[in-house]
Amino acid sequence: MARETKSAREKQEKKSDRVGQLIAAGTELLGEMGSGGVTVRAVATRAGLAFPSVQHHFPSKEALMRAVYEEALAQDSQCFSEFEAMLAAPVTDAEAAFQVLRAMLAWSCGAGAGKTAARNAALMGIGRSRGPYRASRLWMIRRRVLIGRVLSGLTPHWRSGARLLLELMVGVELMTLGCREHALTPLLNEELLRHGFYVALRQGRPYYSHWFERSALDALHKDEHSRLEIENENGRARRGGSARRKILQAGARILAERGVAELSHRSVAREAGVALSVVSYHFRASSDLVYGVYRFVQNETAAFTIEKEYRHGPGRSPSGTSIFDYRIGAAPAYIASLEAVIAAAHDPEMADFAWKTRMTRGVYYFYRPGETERFEATAFNMHVFSIWGAGSTLLAESLWREHKIAALLRARLRQVGNWFPWSDAP
Repeated sequence: MARETKSAREKQEKKSDRVGQLIAAGTELLGEMGSGGVTVRAVATRAGLAFPSVQHHFPSKEALMRAVYEEALAQDSQCFSEFEAMLAAPVTDAEAAFQVLRAMLAWSCGAGAGKTAARNAALMGIGRSRGPYRASRLWMIRRRVLIGRVLSGLTPHWRSGARLLLELMVGVELMTLGCREHALTPLLNEELLRHGFYVALRQGRPYYSHWFERSALDALHKDEHSRLEIENENGRARRGGSARRKILQAGARILAERGVAELSHRSVAREAGVALSVVSYHFRASSDLVYGVYRFVQNETAAFTIEKEYRHGPGRSPSGTSIFDYRIGAAPAYIASLEAVIAAAHDPEMADFAWKTRMTRGVYYFYRPGETERFEATAFNMHVFSIWGAGSTLLAESLWREHKIAALLRARLRQVGNWFPWSDAP
């Protein structure tokens, strides 16, 4: 009996070891390549196990992905245990509190970038597959409690402030990973975080940055130049029946409904009803295709939102809630944007795309080609608000049931919009 028990225990331990190897391999791939890189064959190869081993322990790809998502979130949480130890006593100095948050963000976007990328991909994957919500909620609670400790000695609003900063930091991390090698990224991150920190303390004030203005205008000029080059080269880009527009519309539907892992030249050709060679003619590389589709989604969404909320110029405290009215196929347009931004973290060829994306967030509402040569503090506020919105929508997708998301996000955007210190407020 003792021998049988020992043998059973050894078998169970061996099984656990193999399961652990497979999950660890999948988590590494998730951080390096995103969800599209986590295939059964790739996991088996990375773990050094036979292909049937994965199928034996995980009967379906969905079961494997759920386990990988849970592990990615758990690993990300564990990495912040040192910060938890630092906060045994309440922080009562605002600058000291800010430096703790700054260190957390610097780790997520620097030494811990691989784990952050895996965590972002996991949150997006949980939103798409509608689970495992428990894993994302545990991750969110632990991180929010940690930020709450930083704020608890500074403001009676520390609970709501912790939620706002959690969403903002996730948004900053989303926008950083694809362009983290850019020399100005750490400076921008610090300015964004500091601005959000004082908004969370209800001490927000209008802020203006000369270097941000120049960087944002430079990105907008380059984006406008690229768009005009494409239109001049193809001639047919804006006509409804053009092949290029069909390709972009088809790519947008795939990106929004199925995710970046399903976005390929072949899938777009099939969806658009055009020859594969036509897609390859317009978009030579896969990164070009993702970039083109993202920019198409961004331009269409911006045009829709400006028409809804900015017909008479930017408002005093824009809510941006009309973004939830714009859908691509069966999915909200913002899902396609999140997918593209997350994909940029895994593809070095998209670094320029990632930088232009983060610098133009929000400020395109204030930009008029050939006319705008400077921004005011309101534009920087909108930039921060927009990046906070990216983090908020990603968390919403990973935490809430589908039928609740739009209504809850609308209320959330209006609430937080009222906390931001818009420069033209009376």
